[in-house]
Amino acid sequence: KLDNDKREQMFYFIEKLEYELLNLPKADLPILLYMPTWASTELKQNRKEKPDQHEMNVEYIKRSEETYLQIAKRRHSKIIECTQGNIILPIEEISKNLCNFVETWLNEN
Repeated sequence: KLDNDKREQMFYFIEKLEYELLNLPKADLPILLYMPTWASTELKQNRKEKPDQHEMNVEYIKRSEETYLQIAKRRHSKIIECTQGNIILPIEEISKNLCNFVETWLNEN
């Protein structure tokens, strides 16, 4: 429940910790498979498993979505859409889009 300034400070701290103190490698190609809140909620309704406390909290899911998009923007991530309009794409199509993007990136780099 951090405001944007506090969240940015937290991201900065985590990046310093990961990449400077712990010397973890940075991703060459950060990718986010983006599933909007409405779509993830729809998918969860069709599951047999009972949702956990976080999955039942739509506000938590919306804040998580915003945070992931904010991180993706900071890291200049490629965002692969998992929906088109109001339709959830089939797994095979998402996979194809991901593979096509990675293949293109590899050929260019």
